[in-house]
This record gives sequence, structure tokens and C-alpha cells, in this order.
Amino acid sequence: MGLSPDQVPPEVLLQAYLRTLAAECRRLPLGVVDPRFLQAGSETPVPLPEVYVDLDVERPVQEEQETRERAFLGRLARGEGGERTPLLEAIAHPQVTRFVLLGDPGSGKTTFVNYLAYALAASVALAAPLQGMFPIRLVLREVAARCIPPEATKGEARMLWHALQADLAALLGEKAAEVLLPHLQHRLLKQGGMILLDGLDEVP
Repeated sequence: MGLSPDQVPPEVLLQAYLRTLAAECRRLPLGVVDPRFLQAGSETPVPLPEVYVDLDVERPVQEEQETRERAFLGRLARGEGGERTPLLEAIAHPQVTRFVLLGDPGSGKTTFVNYLAYALAASVALAAPLQGMFPIRLVLREVAARCIPPEATKGEARMLWHALQADLAALLGEKAAEVLLPHLQHRLLKQGGMILLDGLDEVP
């Protein structure tokens, strides 16, 4: 006899969410590169973790963040100078609590988001500040379509909570999402986590 989601402990649903997220994020969308990959079935022949190479990024110095942001962005757009750091190392810095990854289309931003979400969900060894963080990955074009009213003039936290519930429902089903969301909200608010928002340039 099967159990309904409201009979399953939240921690079990939480682990099911992590397994499903890891499985989704480890897939490479090779059909975008060559439609022949779509003929091989649903399993990607080369999983993302087997081919992922960390990006190098340029970080602005503190003074530029506060007073010369436009100058930094101009240099970045022109590809000029600056010390480069492996991205996973840069975001693992103890002082980094929020970051925005800038880059041209196709430069690897989404691939990085998917790899980091996979690594956190699958408990892959990472630098100490990242290890054990609970991952939430939201694709912003889907958030905009489902959870942001057309008349909205600014973002609100409730939009992301609604988006998280929609993402849980897509991965685990509507009933499981209803059961899991309050537990996950409590965990994130008390213990924190890694919230990954993919596609900032795709939403108004």
C-alpha cells in the first residue's frame, strides 16, 4: 500500500527533493548543440560533473564596488585587466554572502548554476564555507511566467516563495510541495542555504 505525501516525514521529502534536483542538474542539454543527441533517449551520454571545468572570474576590489562600479563594468565588458580567480574559490570566500555572475550568453553561467546545485544536492566535496549548504535553484524565466504578476513594479520575497513551491511541485508533485514547503521555509530561515537564481538577464 502506497503512502500519500502527507504521511511521509518532511525529512524524507527533503531528501527526495535533493535527489531529484541533483538528477536534473547533472544532465547536459546536448540536444541544443546537436539534435542527434535527442535520439539517444532521455539519458545524457556525458553527465555534467564528468566534463565540468571551473570558470575563472574577475572580482572588483572593494573601492570599485562602492565608488567605481561603472568603471569596473566597463573594463569587464572590454575584457581588460584584473586578477582572475577560480569561481568556486571566489564564492567560497568567507566575506561573500551574495554574488552576481556577469557574462555574455554562452559563457557558462547556467552551466555553473547547474553544477553548483548538483554538487550541493549530491554532497560533492566543496570548499568549507560551501560544504553542507542547502541548495535552491530557480530559473527566473519560469519564475516570471508563473509567479510575477504583469503589473508588478518590483520584486517581493513572496514571489520567490511561490516560485519555490511551483518548483517543488514540478519535481515532487503538488501534494508533496504543500507538505514540504513550510518545512523548507523554516529550514532556510533558520539555517540558511544557497539560493541560485538563473537567468537574471531573461526577466524584466
